[in-house]
Amino acid sequence: MFNSTIRRIFVTAASLLKQRRILGAFALLYALLLGAVYGLVFTPEATVGQVLVTLALILATPFLFFLLQAAILDNARHGKLDPRRVIRSGFKLFAVTLPVILVAAGAFLLLNQWQSHYPAPIPPPWLRAEGLAPEPLRQDIHWPTLMFSTLRWIVFGVLVPLFIIHLWIATTNPRRETRVRKSFSFIKRIRQIFVRAFAPASVFTYTIGMLVVVVVPYALLFVHIPINGARTDFAVFIVRLIFVFMVTLFGWLITITSLALDSFDLQDQLEDERDALTSLEEHSSDSVSNYFAHAARVRQRL
Repeated sequence: MFNSTIRRIFVTAASLLKQRRILGAFALLYALLLGAVYGLVFTPEATVGQVLVTLALILATPFLFFLLQAAILDNARHGKLDPRRVIRSGFKLFAVTLPVILVAAGAFLLLNQWQSHYPAPIPPPWLRAEGLAPEPLRQDIHWPTLMFSTLRWIVFGVLVPLFIIHLWIATTNPRRETRVRKSFSFIKRIRQIFVRAFAPASVFTYTIGMLVVVVVPYALLFVHIPINGARTDFAVFIVRLIFVFMVTLFGWLITITSLALDSFDLQDQLEDERDALTSLEEHSSDSVSNYFAHAARVRQRL
């Protein structure tokens, strides 16, 4: 399983490198998204124009984000980009993601409220008075804080993003859309998305992708390199930013595309088997009905 997953990641990376125009479109969308986030964070709100710019950036940031995800999934499914289909899929992704974000935000607040019942012990002030505590007090591990931090990281760093990604994949599969309206209930669809999202291959792919998207850029930005001269230091900093831009974008592209291809292949296989089973059942029922009709005609002749 792990060998096939790694092979899928390398095949996906090689195929993406061959699509230079599409990579350029992804880079443009990603640059616009980063520019919108930067403007949203650093634009002051002193004048009416600046307030209008802030409101425009508030609308543009999620639009560009979901447009980028829709473009990645559209390329994974069709091997090319259709602007109308990408824009339509972007609005669909926003519509299906918003309820999940609201539920996750509620769970985050409940988790914080639950953690407030287990506060970390604070040494009393008289122990820190001069002469009463000549040596620093050793702080033991506060296990409730550690457990809540670990649970928060697992839920909001792994489970929720994986579920949202597979929800995007299920939403942008056109073949699945026609199938869903016919035979699948809401609960069954959500259960199937959960099963695909937390399958071992999916979790392994997501873990490798997050290592590339998070760990490698952190090392590129914050690992100290002794440099002499302000100009050289500035040039190295610019090169680091360019590499971080490229690594984060390409790592995210590989992660989403690999997960989408695995899910699309599985969905197509299951739906082909379901179509074959349905046609077999219809053929069997037609054969049985024809047999009884022929038997009835024989009885009438007798």
